[in-house]
Amino acid sequence: MMPSLWKTPKTVALVSPAGATPPEKLQKTLHRLEQLGVSAFPSAHVGARKRRYLAGSIEDRLEDLYTAFERDDIDAVWCVRGGYGSAQLISHIDWQRLSRAKDIPLIGYSDITALLIAFHKHGLKAIHGPVANEVNKLDFELSDEALVQSEGWQSLASVGEVLNQHQGILPTRDSLKITTPTPLLGGNLTVLASLCGTQGALQPSSDYFLLIEDVNEAFYHLERSFFQLIESLDKSLIKGIGLGEFVGCDDPDKSLTIKDLFSDWIKDAHIPMFEGLPIGHGQRNHAWHYGAFGTIEQNMLRWMS
Repeated sequence: MMPSLWKTPKTVALVSPAGATPPEKLQKTLHRLEQLGVSAFPSAHVGARKRRYLAGSIEDRLEDLYTAFERDDIDAVWCVRGGYGSAQLISHIDWQRLSRAKDIPLIGYSDITALLIAFHKHGLKAIHGPVANEVNKLDFELSDEALVQSEGWQSLASVGEVLNQHQGILPTRDSLKITTPTPLLGGNLTVLASLCGTQGALQPSSDYFLLIEDVNEAFYHLERSFFQLIESLDKSLIKGIGLGEFVGCDDPDKSLTIKDLFSDWIKDAHIPMFEGLPIGHGQRNHAWHYGAFGTIEQNMLRWMS
């Protein structure tokens, strides 16, 4: 018998606001979630691939989102995967039909960043954390002890912890001290940059920490995205920039770090930068409430929603 992924049993609705999931992969996800003690109900178009690489039309994906949040038997709505397409939904959302999201959170990251921003803007709950398909990355050949100690398990388990709690800790490699509680915003850098100039753009009106991550992007792609994003924002409101995982984004010349790459564009604004956050596309992707208030001290970003 497999160990339970979450200490307190939860029931989730599964949605795909962006990319499609092949039926065989979806079945594997559902089977593994069941093995791990998570009750999951897939929405109608989760396994669809009606248009290109998308999980159905805009109308299909929106209807799945509405239907999921209108269920009265769930604890959260969990995105099966990211990909591309979440931003297409934003200008079409009927926010009245998502009113239950004031109590029931949406969970995801990567392309789901676009929806996390939109939910936060409308006062709805959202969690930046692993998507459901990531249960397929767990190595079930490991012993139970080794499995629950693995980074992938710890990341997925953190989703359950965040559903139960309204506070948490994200370690960093930098020793900063910022004790004024400040909202945590951000997400995937490429997605954030792609939203600039659109209805879904990140445009905070008060102080915040900007947390960013990315995957498999060339250094010049990262610099282009960071420059576009940072120039679109009021730098005086950014009280710190936290760097998560940048998997597959190494400098080919081995001479620069991600922190070096971004520092040039914020040095005149005197924005502190801290790195090593366990968020992003690597095995270390710990969940946190989007918009939670964070403080930094003793190499720890502590947050409370």
